[in-house]
Amino acid sequence: SVDATLLASVNTSDTAVVASMTTHGRKPPSDGMAFDCSGRLFYGDLTGSALLGWSPALSFGATSDAIVVAQSDETLRWVDTFAFDDEGGLLLTTNKLDRYFLRTMDFTGAGGPNFRILRFAVGTHSYLAGPC
Repeated sequence: SVDATLLASVNTSDTAVVASMTTHGRKPPSDGMAFDCSGRLFYGDLTGSALLGWSPALSFGATSDAIVVAQSDETLRWVDTFAFDDEGGLLLTTNKLDRYFLRTMDFTGAGGPNFRILRFAVGTHSYLAGPC
């Protein structure tokens, strides 16, 4: 992470931004994420077909540092595109984008849906909606 106030100024040097960086560790590859009002990060785990939650108080030193909100090889393949609703839910899309790139995506419907919109009750809302 970096000090966002430094990024807000066009006069901030690259050196100053780099000096403000804090390394929290490593996380699995993801294609979408969202912060809630308490600073918790929700993101997808592309290799684990999971929705994960992480708090800045934790490190990314091991996958076990993240909270597994949900995991399913069937329904959580390529978690992407997050949004919060007004009732404490986190909405996201999933797709089989890896199969599309490999040209193995089934458009006949025989292999089940390629795209999903899912909702998980996480009991929080976006930081954009104001304080918790």
